[in-house]
Amino acid sequence: MLGVISAGHNAPFFMTRFRESIKHYVTMFDSIDDAMLSDVPERALIEREIYGREILNIVACEGQERVERATPYTQWQSLTEKVGFTPMPLKPKIVSRIKHSLATRPKGYGVAEDGAWILMGWKNHVVQCVSAWEPSPQWSFLTYKK
Repeated sequence: MLGVISAGHNAPFFMTRFRESIKHYVTMFDSIDDAMLSDVPERALIEREIYGREILNIVACEGQERVERATPYTQWQSLTEKVGFTPMPLKPKIVSRIKHSLATRPKGYGVAEDGAWILMGWKNHVVQCVSAWEPSPQWSFLTYKK
């Protein structure tokens, strides 16, 4: 199973990284704003300790100091295929369960499919992506055999 944050935080140029992080975090803060009241202590913790630290790392750090390196899911797919894995087809039952679980969330949350990926996001902005992979047939020596 491969789950990724789909954003462009791995761009080598600061301005590209900065613009991409603004798009991503505006989406994240907007979704929190719709889902949680402003005086909920957990909200401040998420905004400051999780997103705040991520943003600081993306815009203030370079080289090995920068650890936040999210890339779009399409790049993850390309890299995963290059190292010898094949995406497994989505199971309709799983997609249905995920869509059903979002029915209780605010209306801006959504789920879509793109090939072997389940895309989850907020107001048509893809945020989190999940897919399952297996070794390609030519890489069968990687599989465990009794």
